[in-house]
Amino acid sequence: MIKILHFIPSAFEYFEDIRKEAFALIDALNELGFENFAFTLQYEAVNKRVKKEVSGKTRGRMNFEKIYNEKELEAKLDEADIIHLHAPFLGMGKKLVLYKQKYPRKKFVITLYRDLPYVDLFTIIIWLYNGWYLRKLMGVADFVCAKDESIFKKAGGFSMLKDDKKFMSITDLVNFINNNNPALAEEYSGLDINGPQLHNALAYGELYRILHGE
Repeated sequence: MIKILHFIPSAFEYFEDIRKEAFALIDALNELGFENFAFTLQYEAVNKRVKKEVSGKTRGRMNFEKIYNEKELEAKLDEADIIHLHAPFLGMGKKLVLYKQKYPRKKFVITLYRDLPYVDLFTIIIWLYNGWYLRKLMGVADFVCAKDESIFKKAGGFSMLKDDKKFMSITDLVNFINNNNPALAEEYSGLDINGPQLHNALAYGELYRILHGE
């Protein structure tokens, strides 16, 4: 069973939409038989409202984990077959770049959902941090994904990604699977997952298998 370690931003209300999409993807991947661990990067104590919201969206399967120290985090990184970063990515950028450089065979996937908001001083700091480390993480990642090319371009992805061959449109991958391997989607059609979630999970699942050498 392929083990995926997901890093999901959890800064205040800025990333509720990304959390929703990321947890829905993980929930669907669980249904498809992947082993997922979600690590939420937290910048304040997670309040009860957010915990309840995440629990409801993931049918109680996902919760916010504690803050891990460096040794605990490295153990989680070592256990995983694939590291999946959900971006805009914040926190621990330097540690993850150094980890990938130390273990180049460890597979990294980045999904860029959108650009950062500009609403206050904190988000400007986030923008500066993200622009610096996300560029470096994209440089060492094996694949960088977005729902489609227009979203990636609007979020400034191509300005940060030096090697365009690393970019993967999930919509294009879904279409490729549907057109060339419809039996794969049909095989899982009875699961309790709606269409877009199932198709996205199938697409990422195929990407994980390729990276895992299957």
